[in-house]
Amino acid sequence: MLGKSRARRRWCLRSAIQISLLFAGATASGRSFLTSPSSQGRAARCQRRAFDVATGAAVGTTFALFYDWSLRRKWEQPYLEMRVIDAVINNQAELKERVANLTAVTAAEVDVNSASEGWTRIYEKDEAPEKLRWIYQSEALRIASSSEDLQDLVIDGRPWPEGLSGLISRRWPESGGVVCDVGARMAWEHEIRAAEAKSRPSSSSWTSGSSSSWSFEFRSYTNQEELNAMLGAEPGCLQALLLRPANRTSLQVNGDNAQLEDNFLLLAGLLQLKIRWRGTSVSPSGGKFPLLRWDSSEAILSSSLFPWQRTFDRPEAAERLRKDPWQLVAMVEVEVDGQRRLVAVVNRMGAGRLVFSEDS
Repeated sequence: MLGKSRARRRWCLRSAIQISLLFAGATASGRSFLTSPSSQGRAARCQRRAFDVATGAAVGTTFALFYDWSLRRKWEQPYLEMRVIDAVINNQAELKERVANLTAVTAAEVDVNSASEGWTRIYEKDEAPEKLRWIYQSEALRIASSSEDLQDLVIDGRPWPEGLSGLISRRWPESGGVVCDVGARMAWEHEIRAAEAKSRPSSSSWTSGSSSSWSFEFRSYTNQEELNAMLGAEPGCLQALLLRPANRTSLQVNGDNAQLEDNFLLLAGLLQLKIRWRGTSVSPSGGKFPLLRWDSSEAILSSSLFPWQRTFDRPEAAERLRKDPWQLVAMVEVEVDGQRRLVAVVNRMGAGRLVFSEDS
């Protein structure tokens, strides 16, 4: 019995020694593999490749951000000039603030000896003071004030050489359909006022037949939507990748029913967004202009890659904007590119004027 236990212990000891030797050999061979010259070369190449990828991503991101910043700087000055014209036409209480914003962020040189020829007076309060200091000048706009606190502002603009037909056919593709020239915006305002002066409620109607389709041309007020549309027209701009208009706003009037539709592209076109307002065309009695009353709205989000779609009924942003009724204040006929087309001027109550042209 004693001999068997000793033999068993010797066998266990030999087995343990053999296993230990095998494990030590495997560990040594693994270390020699990891520290071999060929393995070290592969590791170094992987590290260099990872570094190159990280460096390229950092450089690309930096360039994209700088390019986006430069595009925003490019359109900032025209946008702020548009905001000044908006205040002159629609909200003079904000004129001083918007002029201050324009002069603060731009470095436009002022030619104090600039002649008055070629400029048209856009705004002055009562009579211009004798002593003026020009504080801003660009190719399209110049502004003067009698004091540093922007009292007694005087604003001049360059006239636009073309009439209503030229304004409509211009289309402004380089700025996403936004009329970004100050002279052109003032020309639009002149044409709008001229059309309203000749218009009568009895001659203003949305439909020449049973239905009509219209495309957006111009609006007299400006906000962030104009800036986003101008940036969205620039290839490579982050705004163009995130959200940009797909086409112009469309309006359809069919008898007493009306529908307004905006189309947008999201994430470089991977998603599509439709915003629709639905309402009614109302012809008030007592010699008043026709109205468009918007009753409901919806947003439709869909994918251009997969058969997926989701509808949001009465989204908050659309509901807030649709509450203002639209009043048709003028309807004129003009020849555009050899075709006679109707042009409608709408007063969006509390905001300003919008212009639509009838689709041919």
